[in-house]
Amino acid sequence: MMCGDSLKFTQTIADEVNMLYLGYSVEYEPPSALLPTERHDPIRVEELIGKVKKMGFWTTPILVDYNSLAIMDGHHRTAVALKLNLKKVPVVKLSYGDPRVLLSGWDPGKIFSPEEIISAALTGVPLPLKSTKHDLTVPLPSLKVPLRDLIY
Repeated sequence: MMCGDSLKFTQTIADEVNMLYLGYSVEYEPPSALLPTERHDPIRVEELIGKVKKMGFWTTPILVDYNSLAIMDGHHRTAVALKLNLKKVPVVKLSYGDPRVLLSGWDPGKIFSPEEIISAALTGVPLPLKSTKHDLTVPLPSLKVPLRDLIY
């Protein structure tokens, strides 16, 4: 085994242990298959594009509803993936019934139900920017997926 192969193998094992430890399964989906539930800020997307290109890695999976692929957290990252023409992105699929998912709103006066959020995704009529907040009792795993691996 070459030194580079050994390092890649070690990183793969570390990533798998990290994902198992956190209790999440990371899968890959085309960004075009992910359904937005709220609007995003184009300026923030451009900032993230620069950051992702500079790093050369994808570091955070996108959180989506298990059944519908409605985006729970990661609208800006999804927009980045689409602008970069990535063929796939890492996702974690959870349901709103999962006890690790904590749904709230940025505006305490308005909290959308899971049904309203999924409806926004399925109808293609997204909610306003920063309408929903999805926290997790266990943080998503940190990744280091080279962008070149997401292009094909």
